[in-house]
Amino acid sequence: MTLHTTRGSALLSWVNSLHVADPVEAVLQLQDCSIFIKIIDRIHGTEEGQQILKQPVSERLDFVCSFLQKNRKHPSSPECLVSAQKVLEGSELELAKMTMLLLYHSTMS
Repeated sequence: MTLHTTRGSALLSWVNSLHVADPVEAVLQLQDCSIFIKIIDRIHGTEEGQQILKQPVSERLDFVCSFLQKNRKHPSSPECLVSAQKVLEGSELELAKMTMLLLYHSTMS
């Protein structure tokens, strides 16, 4: 199953509107999690993620998953809301899910 083009474009428009990095043209460009970390820093108004940006992708992904886990409104299970393995494999749907969750957090903050 692939991500619908219009939906992907809408999510990328939101990401690009934040001006946390150079414009993103494809959801797969989010796979290294650096933009997600910059979005988290923007949401919290901190720079706590700056040190994480120097770490390998797997640690950056853990940071993002940890943020999503501890900031969700209705915790129902201990695992992350997204599949880290699918993100590492380049699943556009999983990357879109992470983007959507960050969009949700930004509007609820």
